[in-house]
Amino acid sequence: MQKNTTVARVSSAYRGRYEVLAENGRCFARLKAAAFYNREDALFPAVGDLVRLQPNDGGDSLILETLPRRGAFVRADPWNVRPQVVAANVDLVLVTRPLDRDFFPAMLDRYLVLARESGASALVVFTKRDAPGAETELLRARDALPENVESLAVSTVTGENLPALRERLLPGQLAALLGPSGAGKSSLLNALLGEEAMATGAVRARDGRGRHTTVRRQLFVLPNGAFLMDTPGMRELGMTALSGSLGEIFPDIEALAAQCRFSDCTHTREPGCTVREAVESGALDPKRLKSYRTLRREGRGR
Repeated sequence: MQKNTTVARVSSAYRGRYEVLAENGRCFARLKAAAFYNREDALFPAVGDLVRLQPNDGGDSLILETLPRRGAFVRADPWNVRPQVVAANVDLVLVTRPLDRDFFPAMLDRYLVLARESGASALVVFTKRDAPGAETELLRARDALPENVESLAVSTVTGENLPALRERLLPGQLAALLGPSGAGKSSLLNALLGEEAMATGAVRARDGRGRHTTVRRQLFVLPNGAFLMDTPGMRELGMTALSGSLGEIFPDIEALAAQCRFSDCTHTREPGCTVREAVESGALDPKRLKSYRTLRREGRGR
């Protein structure tokens, strides 16, 4: 190990340059070329990663290596080049869903499955609790959530449930705010920080889409010592190869599937399919089964 090195956490990534949180504060760093380029085993840093750093008081410090990850929230690259690490070493994924627009359970399912795949816990944060019609939308949204998924409804305007959310953000742990543009992620971050750290933007009335006020992933330190990452809204959230996380978000379907006549049942045309029978009887929402099939197919690469 080289002398005069320290461990730092990547707080933001630029083209060829990184902002890191070191013992003496924030600084900028670049990769040591020989340690990363032209090496098949090189682990390039992502926001949330711990790296070994060679400090340089006169300029950019030098990143010597990326330390092993505990896990990562990964999405399939929209251009099918390689999987994209959205956040590394995440302990808690805060999946934000605004209450001022229609609810789409299938997209929420994607976030929850990838959150569990990363090894992190997941908490659905319903934002804009003060919006007109929020109570009706909240009841509908919570009814569609899996029974084993926790949720909180918050308002940055009234402060409702912000103390309860703060209690979930533990010192030294890393939480990531994920969700669509216009979900109120930056407003929530500002409220938790107690200062205007991130700009916020209006949501278009015609389609409910938000502007990308957050242009890159960025890590902040909350007053209690917890790390909180703000991320841009993602319109594409492709599945990577899945392990057992699908069953954690769809335990009802997995339990039914275990009773199907065929162990490799696709729940489409096979006789003796308990899953399809549940749909036909009204015991299972067909939209939920469609979401399950889609994610399973994408997770298997077919």
